[in-house]
Amino acid sequence: MKKRRKRKKVKKNQTVLMDLSERIPRIEKCVDRIRAIWNASSIFNEVDEEYSIIFTQVSMERDAAYELLEACNNDYEILGHVMLMYREEFWVWMSSVIWRLFGLNFYEDALALCRHMLGMYRTDHLLFSMPLLLAANNNKEEALSSIDQNMKEFPHHPMMLMMAGDALISLGDFKGARRAFNQIDRERLDEFEMARSLEHRMDFLKRSKSRGIGSHTAS
Repeated sequence: MKKRRKRKKVKKNQTVLMDLSERIPRIEKCVDRIRAIWNASSIFNEVDEEYSIIFTQVSMERDAAYELLEACNNDYEILGHVMLMYREEFWVWMSSVIWRLFGLNFYEDALALCRHMLGMYRTDHLLFSMPLLLAANNNKEEALSSIDQNMKEFPHHPMMLMMAGDALISLGDFKGARRAFNQIDRERLDEFEMARSLEHRMDFLKRSKSRGIGSHTAS
């Protein structure tokens, strides 16, 4: 039984490598384009960027991300081999593109890219991101469903609870957000920035409560 499984795995790897070899020319062009965008970004960052420059930069990154995924046949195994070949963390970069899109209020684009990547490979960070992305797109029911699913699958995970709280704030459910933040085990916040971020969120909720803002529970 084990030998049969091993043969199947070897055969699958051989198929992936054959598929990859056929796609190399197209992948090479995508990688060159991405690196050119990165180089341009480092130049832009040395000067005061205007919104139009940032908009163009992030739009190019979004398009380049989709082009690379398509060149890899939307197959995470092929992309994994590509990352090893070029020694670049393309998946991490694509995840960061989601939040740059979000920061420019391109909520639909951010959600679409996150969904696309989740369809290829489920990672904790992408799953934790979904509720806020859905909330920003006014997909209330799906956002709440995503929070419930994450709560079941990753109970007590600090980052999951932090992002769930952010999504609930976006939905206007400040009480729900406060409950999520209060569930976070402070001792598990091993990064100083995470602890400070949580403090800022709790301060925001206190100030909002004192002004009578967002005190209702989402229904």
